[in-house]
Amino acid sequence: MFRRTRIFIAFAVGFAMICHALTTPDVDTMVRTFFAGMLWFYFCMLVGRMIQNSQPAEDV
Repeated sequence: MFRRTRIFIAFAVGFAMICHALTTPDVDTMVRTFFAGMLWFYFCMLVGRMIQNSQPAEDV
């Protein structure tokens, strides 16, 4: 439960970075922040997959 909360917060941070990049008037800041947000999203997806793969499979 706590791991999922941390991943959700990390997604929110990446989303906020991308939204900030799309609304800033400075082009250099926009490009740097946008790519930082995208890298943050990618990192969060990788960590989320690693956590999901480490969970034991549920028998249905």
